[in-house]
Amino acid sequence: MRARKTRFGAVTAVAATLAAMVGSMPASAATISTAPASVTTTSAASAAATGLHQQWIYQPSHLQGAKEYSLQIANGSTLDPGVQTFKAQSAYAGADIERFRLSPGLTLTDVEYWLARATSTDPAVAGPAMDWFARNSVWESGQPFKGQSGLQIVEGPGSGYIAQITPGLVAETALSYTVRSGTVTGTLPATTQTVKMLSNNTFSVIGGGTGLAPTIHRGSLLRVENNTDGLHFVRFLTVPAGTTAQQASNWCHGSNPSLTPGAADWGVGTMSSGIVVDADPTWAGLGLRIMVDYLPNRHTGVSSVTTMCQPVTVVN
Repeated sequence: MRARKTRFGAVTAVAATLAAMVGSMPASAATISTAPASVTTTSAASAAATGLHQQWIYQPSHLQGAKEYSLQIANGSTLDPGVQTFKAQSAYAGADIERFRLSPGLTLTDVEYWLARATSTDPAVAGPAMDWFARNSVWESGQPFKGQSGLQIVEGPGSGYIAQITPGLVAETALSYTVRSGTVTGTLPATTQTVKMLSNNTFSVIGGGTGLAPTIHRGSLLRVENNTDGLHFVRFLTVPAGTTAQQASNWCHGSNPSLTPGAADWGVGTMSSGIVVDADPTWAGLGLRIMVDYLPNRHTGVSSVTTMCQPVTVVN
């Protein structure tokens, strides 16, 4: 979706649309197959030998005979259940490559309809759209920025889509993939740092120390967990040189309107309630960032940036 200004003067990212889409996962959506971060494992060696566990996606700027934002699956249209490695590369500044599954009987036409409503600036429109996505889909993250990324997730049997999540482009760019039937084996790699989306719709950085801007180490895996009842994503906004942690914190609380954060130089795509991923951060540099989520709250329709906003410091 296209960006729009928030009341804090920040730019709302493409995933705002997604936020509306994927709130919490009620019982009615239990037929959508997914899996937790850790599952009972049979044999890691046999799991690795049984089939494909990597999915590579490309979004080149000039794909012959294709429209803008078109995608290609280089490999991984059919996967085996278990730990999957998802890698993506995009040439577009507006990239928002997301992976999602729909409840039986629903189509990409439904997604397009509700996505358009989810991008509304009217909370009374965006909220119900987000709630629809929460009840009828599972979002498994992706790449919401230009460049390349990698993440790992545990997936169970079922089918899903990979698409550019921009109103009017979802059905046009969507590619389908399948995870074969079988026993889900394996666990995500151990990490020393975690970003948790908490039930009260705030962020918590585990393993980053205390203070206004906890540290996150570049070059180390970062686990991201959605423990809320709705859809959320993570964007790391750059800030002007000389910005302090206190100034960034004030901006998060709406009391520093003079600060204008820059574009996100890394992030994690939209995640449904209960989804856990291990991501490989590719920040452009070190220093202060503002970690945000702009997606509308499924209950209120209001942007999550009002509570999900946290300064962090990227270090080696």
